[in-house]
Amino acid sequence: MLFKHALRNVVLPEEVPPLNPGSLDSVDMFEEQLLSLGALRLTKKPDGSYDRPDLAQAEDVGKEGSYGMWADPRVKAQ
Repeated sequence: MLFKHALRNVVLPEEVPPLNPGSLDSVDMFEEQLLSLGALRLTKKPDGSYDRPDLAQAEDVGKEGSYGMWADPRVKAQ
């Protein structure tokens, strides 16, 4: 009886909904949000170019707005 109640809310594999089209876009948006909030910074290659140049604009938004780590004068001096 107790085992039956414990399995009441278990999702079986055939009940798992398929991925929505565009659902992986939210991962990119999450990366952009973290960069623009100043929670992360983009890594650079040894030649000085960004590893992910598509996210450079999001980092620039954080730098211009002085959000998160970009508000710290020690980070600005780097």
